[in-house]
Amino acid sequence: MKAFLARFVLLGSIVMLAVSLVGINILVYRHNRQWDFSGQDIYRVSERTKNILKELKEDVYIYVCFSPALRVRDWLKTLLQGYREASSYVHIEFVDPERDVSRVKELALKYSVNPTNLIIVESKGRHKVIDENKLIEMDYSPVMKGQPPVPSGFNGEEAITSAIISLTQTQAPRIVFVKGHKELSINSMAPGKGLSEAVGLLKQDGYEVSESTVLQIPLDSEKEGVLVLSSPKLSFLDEELERMTKLLEAGWGVVILADPGMSEDIRDWASEHLKVRIGDDVVVDPELNVMSPVVLFVNYYGLHQITKPLIGSALLFTQACSVRLQKLTEADKGYDLEPILFTSSSAWAEKEWRSTRYSYDKDVDEKGRIPLAACGNVSKSRIVVVGDSDFATNVAIDNLNNRSFWVSLFAWVVNKEEKIGIAPVPIKTLRLNMPARELRIVSLWSIAGLPLLVLALGIIFVWLRRRI
Repeated sequence: MKAFLARFVLLGSIVMLAVSLVGINILVYRHNRQWDFSGQDIYRVSERTKNILKELKEDVYIYVCFSPALRVRDWLKTLLQGYREASSYVHIEFVDPERDVSRVKELALKYSVNPTNLIIVESKGRHKVIDENKLIEMDYSPVMKGQPPVPSGFNGEEAITSAIISLTQTQAPRIVFVKGHKELSINSMAPGKGLSEAVGLLKQDGYEVSESTVLQIPLDSEKEGVLVLSSPKLSFLDEELERMTKLLEAGWGVVILADPGMSEDIRDWASEHLKVRIGDDVVVDPELNVMSPVVLFVNYYGLHQITKPLIGSALLFTQACSVRLQKLTEADKGYDLEPILFTSSSAWAEKEWRSTRYSYDKDVDEKGRIPLAACGNVSKSRIVVVGDSDFATNVAIDNLNNRSFWVSLFAWVVNKEEKIGIAPVPIKTLRLNMPARELRIVSLWSIAGLPLLVLALGIIFVWLRRRI
């Protein structure tokens, strides 16, 4: 009888334990809560992001393509769990680039990208690619001491939520490359003359990219865009210049990729309407040249949102021309411009740029820190003028940090990146610093103390058993 009661009590205990575990799981599933004990808030989703996700009406697919060995993958896994809980429209898939080979091929084919160490966000048939550089903010101050940069902030929530907002907008930002004047072609795969790879980067970021003559672009104020002039060589009709002015006044952004020998019509138009003087010269810098006096290693930047990702790295320009700001008068209202790229103070703007030999002529050439790019606001439009187009060609876009500069300048001029104001989460490295004496004590305790303690407990246990 006692044996039967004992079995009955045991069985009842097991059933009650099972029921309790099931109940706890149901409660946890329905009322899921997370606590961040890291002290860094890396895993916490802000209320603003939660509100944005609750308003979603379309499915959003997020593909995280990072190796499990990378720490950022763990951060993203916990962070994105909060996204999934905030909205049933958010679908998340983690892909291991090293092991999920077939899935990697599918994503590569679908999105025309190498899905390694990046995030792909898709919605409504459009997608954006977020690479590792946009997720991790780096501190480049150690570079000055010959040390590698260190991670200083985690931008995961800002980057992912901004991408979701951009993709769920009613229309994609529009970028139109002007053609008809011997500009660089967006479709050409020629190494030094095509922009196909650079344009592919813009399409990855969700932009609607096309090529058109100026007069074919409609003056539609409800669908503004960005006008790109990629080193045109031939003259423009007066009607074309007038249409460009109207587009600028209607709120269109303007990007000019200039070169020595560029169309004089565009230099004059930029001077009159953008207040930017594009030099008919080539910049020579004895301090920063690479292999050739006109191949420049550009690493002097202004403090601007475009150049922020470039700090601690460099760009590679070939046969760049000067880009100077004109002095504004009281009549010039609505202009807010600034230079963002510079040479060293040893450079000069060579007027005889068609010559194969370059020498400074103090009576003709301008010497000093030469601006190579400028940007700013012209009334309600944003403009960027770069004194080089070669950096964006297929042969050069992957040199140094040219790719990052290209993407960054369009993200700024389009002004559609929808920054939601979430500051990067500081990444803190926690270290335990112990005096040498205390470290020796801990080491001795680990090596000898713990084994001796276990041995002593074993002896006591055996002695007690024998006494019983």
